[in-house]
Amino acid sequence: MVRDMQQQYDGDNDQDVYSPLLASLADSSEWPLLAQLRTLQYGLVPDPTQQQSSTPGGLPTLAPASNCLALLQQVVAQPLHPRAAIITSEELRQSYSASVRDSAMLLNLLHRPAAAQQHLTEPPLQQLTRLWERHIQLVVSLGLLQRGDLMFKFTLMNHITGELQAQVDQALLSWALQQLGLTQQQRQRIAGGCKEYFLTAAAGCYVTGCLTVEQLGRLAAVSWPYPPHMATCGRMIEQQLQQQQPWKHAQQQDWPTEDI
Repeated sequence: MVRDMQQQYDGDNDQDVYSPLLASLADSSEWPLLAQLRTLQYGLVPDPTQQQSSTPGGLPTLAPASNCLALLQQVVAQPLHPRAAIITSEELRQSYSASVRDSAMLLNLLHRPAAAQQHLTEPPLQQLTRLWERHIQLVVSLGLLQRGDLMFKFTLMNHITGELQAQVDQALLSWALQQLGLTQQQRQRIAGGCKEYFLTAAAGCYVTGCLTVEQLGRLAAVSWPYPPHMATCGRMIEQQLQQQQPWKHAQQQDWPTEDI
């Protein structure tokens, strides 16, 4: 079905435009491996004392530094999202649009003085966390149900017009990542995980777990109207760090030394 969609939306029949993303979404070998994660019983509850603390605003990351896949393990251990089997592309677009809108409002409240939050029944951080956990549960549930066609549409959709772009906008993603103020520790964790985890779902949740919920909300906002493709974000950060390494090595070699 994904291949049918490829022919439908690729007027020029340019296989190179679609093949990387299609391969990650349509590869049936990923689904059984992802489903096997549902049986894992370790690391399902992140330890707050082990979470990354040196992040912008001092907020904890969504997964502990000791187990960046804990977020994915938590989600797959839960029941499937109740609408994952029947949700349509348009309903998914509306759901994500509402999540980004609500997230933007909560981000606006997040750092306001406590007096400005007295009317809230729940702190903004808790609301923001629950909002994005629901969205992640829905996306992972779609993967477990092998609804790759819907994930394909969601990833490439303009969530204002409903139109599909030809490929993930890497220029927009690169700019969006720059707005997050990722620490060097976060970047190194992300790059290390992308080398180890080849599954799209695992890599995407791994990258998400390395972020704070505030960073996740900001990434969704600045990437709008397209959803950030988290696995692509991870690969971009990995490539950036790889490009920096030769420069650092050359700098160290050229650095003058003194005889002692």
